[in-house]
Amino acid sequence: MRKRFNFMGVLMIVIGLLCGVVDASAFVAATGIAGAEGAGKHSQGDAETTDTAKEASEELLKAALDERVTKILPENHVFDVIARVGGHEIPINSLIYEYYSVDTLPNLATVSTAVTSGETGKYYDLVVSDTDLFEQEDTIYVPSVSGYDAAGNVKTYEKLVLYVASKVTTGGGDNALRVQALNGVPQVAGHRAIPAIAKDAALYRMGRASKEGDMRSSTYSVLPTKESNGCQIFSAEVSWTTIMKMSKKEVNWTLSDVEEMQVNKMLREMEASFRWGVRADFSAVGDGKGVVHTTQGIFNQIDRRVTYNSSTPTNDMLIDMCKNIFVGNNGSKKRVLLAGSDLIATLSKIPTVQKQIDSK
Repeated sequence: MRKRFNFMGVLMIVIGLLCGVVDASAFVAATGIAGAEGAGKHSQGDAETTDTAKEASEELLKAALDERVTKILPENHVFDVIARVGGHEIPINSLIYEYYSVDTLPNLATVSTAVTSGETGKYYDLVVSDTDLFEQEDTIYVPSVSGYDAAGNVKTYEKLVLYVASKVTTGGGDNALRVQALNGVPQVAGHRAIPAIAKDAALYRMGRASKEGDMRSSTYSVLPTKESNGCQIFSAEVSWTTIMKMSKKEVNWTLSDVEEMQVNKMLREMEASFRWGVRADFSAVGDGKGVVHTTQGIFNQIDRRVTYNSSTPTNDMLIDMCKNIFVGNNGSKKRVLLAGSDLIATLSKIPTVQKQIDSK
């Protein structure tokens, strides 16, 4: 049985394939056909090398390509990490966070007006930096001034102690403490006069001294005060078009990778705000319809500052730094140092620190 060749059927298949190519919007035209001039680069007599191949067809040879992308992400958002993993997260349902705090009454003041030598009276109106730290019947320790024995001899290792008789206002309008010396210079009248005390001398409040039979003393009360901070809204946006997502790429680079880089960028920016931000509420730029809240950074909540000389680090410098940080500072007895590279380098050059590092 003879088979007939269906020329029209083959023609329809060829036309359908051509239409499919056109529908895909990727029409490819050949620059030449076999035997035509101008197609490709011909050479005779010489072996083909990579150099001649690159010169004739730049994109023919491909370099070895690592399909992974090396991500360089600085991990310098320590405050954010500590806040998240420290177990102190507090849920907040407002953009303003308010809290009460209270500390103990400081026990240190200084002399505002120097006491000259030659005072002979029983009482002396002592002008101090803050009279609110003292009350009637308080005793005061003056470590920079030595006391006296009954014969009028200086007792080097026994320092001057004062007693607060009352609070007064001096003729010049200054608030002062009317004090008498418990171990001051003996006088003919039987009392002790206050010796000379330099300006800015330290005064430490000690325990009260009441008379036998006293039923009452100066009262003391304390109330917490409210403080607040703003909850700053940190935002970041990542966007890709569908065509960008579908496009073929030389390396495995996806929207998730862009999101990771953006999140790291935002964390480092948040870190800067947590360090140096200021508390503010203001109208947004533009339409003026919104209010922007910014948070106060931790560095701007620190009152005590220490200045150091990085060019000549010494043991004494380290001791003085610790003194300023720990002495007279309410709160925890432990401190955590978050230091930059300059301070770490300075501390590492101190002999005592080097010994500790060497001994591991």
